[in-house]
Amino acid sequence: MEGLDISKLGVDSSSLSLTDVVRKGVRAVVYPVLLLSALGFGCGPSRVPSYFDGKQAVLERRLSEEELRRLKRGFDANPEQYARELFDASLARMHQICAPFALEYAEIPELNDGVHTRAEARATWNTSIALEKIVKESGGIPAGFFEEERDKGNAYEIIIEWRGHSAGKAGWEFEIGSSKHADASYMGRVLNVEPVGFEKEDTVYLKDGVLKVRSSASSGDTDGIKATISFPLNGRVLFVLNKTLVPVSLSDLLDQDYVVPSEKYDLPGVVTIKKAYPKGPTPELFAMRDMVRAGKGDKRCSSALRAMLEKYKIYWLIEGDNPFENYRGLVAYVAPILDFFEGTEKDNFEYIMSWLNDPYLVNYYLHANFRGFRGGTIDGYWETAKPTFERKGGHCIAWARTGVYPLKKAGFKTFIRSVDFPGEPCCSDHTGSGIITERGSYLLVVDSAGREVSEHFSVKSLDYQLAHGHKIIGAMWGHKNKPNWEY
Repeated sequence: MEGLDISKLGVDSSSLSLTDVVRKGVRAVVYPVLLLSALGFGCGPSRVPSYFDGKQAVLERRLSEEELRRLKRGFDANPEQYARELFDASLARMHQICAPFALEYAEIPELNDGVHTRAEARATWNTSIALEKIVKESGGIPAGFFEEERDKGNAYEIIIEWRGHSAGKAGWEFEIGSSKHADASYMGRVLNVEPVGFEKEDTVYLKDGVLKVRSSASSGDTDGIKATISFPLNGRVLFVLNKTLVPVSLSDLLDQDYVVPSEKYDLPGVVTIKKAYPKGPTPELFAMRDMVRAGKGDKRCSSALRAMLEKYKIYWLIEGDNPFENYRGLVAYVAPILDFFEGTEKDNFEYIMSWLNDPYLVNYYLHANFRGFRGGTIDGYWETAKPTFERKGGHCIAWARTGVYPLKKAGFKTFIRSVDFPGEPCCSDHTGSGIITERGSYLLVVDSAGREVSEHFSVKSLDYQLAHGHKIIGAMWGHKNKPNWEY
């Protein structure tokens, strides 16, 4: 184990105290000194969790390498006696390396009860070791890194090749990054592009992150582009190929080339998107930032960091492992823990709901664990969240209300929307729910008839999605039989 001795950095220890504490209710916002500025580590402002409110001495504690080794030896010999001290020292060490990460980590509910088990102490110790190693190997954290939006700077270089069928007709049109399509906020942005194998009649147009390509490749000809694209970790990039939306996630491209199924999308040839390679900061730093930002908001903790704690506690991760390696986004990281729960944890409504503090986690959990079936009445008991959770399913209204429950508790502005269409009373409407984003769009999170989260910039687009091809004869917020629902 390699400790971190601040004295070796030539930093005056008197400058390492936490200052400018601004009280807001039961929380405190701290503007920490950049403890590792000599190494170029730039960690932005974050909040002090409730457990440490007023206990800055815990975070200010500094131990030498020898003191850390001695404390770890004591813990190994007597875990119960040294658990609390090792936890505090590990968190302080974590805070010294990167304050936003440590402060968000300390928001995990299991760590806010003031009682730290040996499993929690061991997990926090191992996390601090992994954090220090990753930050050192990455050459430090760029200044302002945690203040950037999730998809900015998360750049990957890809190569897209398309080849016309031998009997195919000419004509390819590509578009990436346009905001006029559904799911616009998850389309990513194109930072730069270089054509490969283009003829004089082929064109490439890039402006404000939007790429448009026209190519005449046919009869076995191959054209391509090399592009750097800013990918969202939790969403997908929509490649518009000959006016057909082809969703591609970053995880599709990290391990292998992705061949777009031409039959499924009715394309005039074969399109291959080559394996993505990161540009700029390391993938582990992007993973770290995404985990921290998953707790953004006063009513949320990071379910990704919470899942990491659980993975250490159940020995899915051990000392020396890299918990940020091959990160595929929030859902992929948390889902194995949600699936692992059994017994009282699995059946505990409030406990499971506390994990679902992100729209994508809500969408995943409901589709992975709920069934859709008809029954019940609008005023019936089981369409509310808890009974629906216990039955593991219900009709679309039950799904919608269940999804709103954790999102509202997490601080999101939520909605329930219903559309009517011709048919029998049992089958003539459909209801979904979601959140209203900061930019005023509608993120449809819960739709029992559709598995994907989708963003809509108009109510008309939202209603069209909920109708699933039916003719819309009416629509409203809430439901026609219960318009005054709180949501």
